[in-house]
Amino acid sequence: MKFSHTFDLVKHFGVGWAVYRAWHSLVQRSGHYRRKLPLKQWDELPLSKFIENPQLAEPQQLIEYRNNLRERFLFETVHRDGWNTQFE
Repeated sequence: MKFSHTFDLVKHFGVGWAVYRAWHSLVQRSGHYRRKLPLKQWDELPLSKFIENPQLAEPQQLIEYRNNLRERFLFETVHRDGWNTQFE
């Protein structure tokens, strides 16, 4: 990158942005992200390890749980016809 481009970027985005961008570039080039976030295979990351209720990692259990929830996302299915007219 030419020095004049760097000056224009600092002039347009500000010194704070330029310092942040330089720092981010140094961290990225140093391999920090590769060390902190190593690649993993999907087999090493079971869903049951990352959710509050590990039983819900099974598809059938999740379907039953979602069907039995009292709260519905946005609206009840029985009210769908009334809502459809609102979005036309």
